[in-house]
Amino acid sequence: RADEEAATAASAARRSQVRTVDRSERIRTYNYPENRIADHRIGFKAYNLDQVLGGDLSAVISALQAADLAERFRASFWVEDAQGRYPAIALDADKRPVDTLTSNIGHLLGCGLLNPDEERLVADRLAAPDMNSGYGLRTMSSTSGGYWPLRYHGGSVWAHDTAIAISGLSRSGNSAVAAQLAEGLLAATGYRLPELYSGAARGTVPTVVPYPAACRPQAWSAAAAVSVLAASLGLAPDVPNGVLRLDPPSPSPFGAVSAAGLTLAGRPLAVRIDANGAVVSAEAEADVAVILVGHVVV
Repeated sequence: RADEEAATAASAARRSQVRTVDRSERIRTYNYPENRIADHRIGFKAYNLDQVLGGDLSAVISALQAADLAERFRASFWVEDAQGRYPAIALDADKRPVDTLTSNIGHLLGCGLLNPDEERLVADRLAAPDMNSGYGLRTMSSTSGGYWPLRYHGGSVWAHDTAIAISGLSRSGNSAVAAQLAEGLLAATGYRLPELYSGAARGTVPTVVPYPAACRPQAWSAAAAVSVLAASLGLAPDVPNGVLRLDPPSPSPFGAVSAAGLTLAGRPLAVRIDANGAVVSAEAEADVAVILVGHVVV
């Protein structure tokens, strides 16, 4: 009995450290070889690395895994079509890339996984008319066999998805493409961002075509406005370490921007930048140092 209890306890302890989740999912793509459905089983493990390794998890990952991850991603996910190279959306059960072009590639920008040349390739694909509807970023390229402008994840435009790409484009120095997408997003949605809307090209319809069942307002889309503003100002707050870094993209993808009524550590914050992306003023009442691209203002 004691041995059984000990074995049960040991098994539970192991499960608390390493949890494996196997998921089966299907991605429909008509660009895949033989025009078949790509059947890929995604297996991943969640490790309690803080307990297993101890110390600073982010430092461990950065030091030991980042470069290797980038190389493995580069070898496994990059594919090519007549317009050039781009990252595939997934790998199937046989580790072959599923080559449908989607907005997911925008999520790779500015996170360190891609090198500058690769980020430029991704930015160019996002700016192309098959991805940029003129009202934001389509979830799937209009050249894909599975595309339809009102398909939930197969051609519609999601405000938060476009905002993620805008943020990455700004961080990676591709501010011109960020500006194109931001202008389209603002033109499409005005002051209340719906969950999603049609990917029909701007100029081919009188106005944005609504998605019938879209929530409006919707939390993800509301947060998109905050993400786009943060990207335009280059905001990188680090309150625990007493630092606010301001590194706006240059030139500014949104022209001159003045933001007041922000809060930092519970205190007012106001920032102004000009059309070139230079910080005109930064007023922070919180006890932080404001770093302006190498210049410190207390």
